[in-house]
Amino acid sequence: MYTFLIIMLLLASLLYILYRNPFEETKGSNKAFELERSFTQLLRKHKLSIDEVAVFNSKVIGLDKKKGKLIWIEYVDNAFQQNCIALNELESHKITKVLNGIEGCFSKIVMELFPRDQKPASFTFYDRYKDDKSAFSYLLDKAKYWDAIIHLHVNTYNPKHSFEYVL
Repeated sequence: MYTFLIIMLLLASLLYILYRNPFEETKGSNKAFELERSFTQLLRKHKLSIDEVAVFNSKVIGLDKKKGKLIWIEYVDNAFQQNCIALNELESHKITKVLNGIEGCFSKIVMELFPRDQKPASFTFYDRYKDDKSAFSYLLDKAKYWDAIIHLHVNTYNPKHSFEYVL
C-alpha cells in the first residue's frame, strides 16, 4: 500500500516537472501576467510554435526550430518590447559583457543580433541595476547557451530537419 502511494507521488512529481508552465517562476505579479499575455500575442502574430523557451527576470526568449525564428520579450522603460527575427536573415551575432569602468565590474550581458538589411537588435540577459549580483554567472551561462543555439541554427538551418540541443 505504501509502495503504491510512494510510486504515485513520484509519478505526480515527474509529471509536474515535465508539464509545468515556464512562466511559473515569475507568477504573482501583474508584470508576469503581462509578460505571458505579450508572449502569447507574439506567438499568434507570427504563427509560431516554440520548441525552446527560457523565462527569467521579466524576460522571455524562445525559438521556433521549424520556422527558424527567435523571439524575445523584455521589460524596458515600463513596457514590454517584443522582437522576432528570422535566423536565416542573421549576418552575425555575439554576446557582449559591458564593463563598468568606474567600479571595475560587469554591468550588463547583452546578446547582439545583426540581421541583414535591418537595424541591429539586442536582448539583455543581465543588468546590474535590475538583477541580483549573484545571478551574473547563471545569466552568463544562459547567454552562452542561447548564443550556441543560435550559432548552431544559423549555420545548419534546414526547415525539414529538427534539432535537439545538448550542451
